[in-house]
Amino acid sequence: MKVYGRLVLLALAALPVAAMAAEGEGEQLSCIKDVAFSHEFLDRYPNAAPACREVKMQDGEKWVKFESKVTKVQKDNVTLDFLNVRGDTLATVTVKPQPNARVTIEGKKKKYSSLRPGDKLGFWMPEKRFGFYSEPGAAKVNQLTIVDKK
Repeated sequence: MKVYGRLVLLALAALPVAAMAAEGEGEQLSCIKDVAFSHEFLDRYPNAAPACREVKMQDGEKWVKFESKVTKVQKDNVTLDFLNVRGDTLATVTVKPQPNARVTIEGKKKKYSSLRPGDKLGFWMPEKRFGFYSEPGAAKVNQLTIVDKK
């Protein structure tokens, strides 16, 4: 009985440690409670918070994901509607990607110039600095230039 009792106590003592380890690995961050948007971002996009789809830690920095729909593709620019979770347009933004920039759609890398109206794109923004990127952790040189905002 003594051996059995010790095993039970050991197992019970290990539970909190195992739970804490599992929590740290797959911790889900919340758009509502885990993100503090910059003042610059909120000044430009005051209704953007409901557009947040996901929050991810990348290299010690929180990145926020937004969904958009392509509405127009011109020579150097792409116009996007940023959508809330219901699919309503919250803001229309025209971006100018770098000539060699690519975006991944359905697992395939495509040039921005090959996009078509209706294509859905996900964009990421670091929590503490303003800018849109095609993936979390992207270098500042890969930031999309914003041409126009409506």
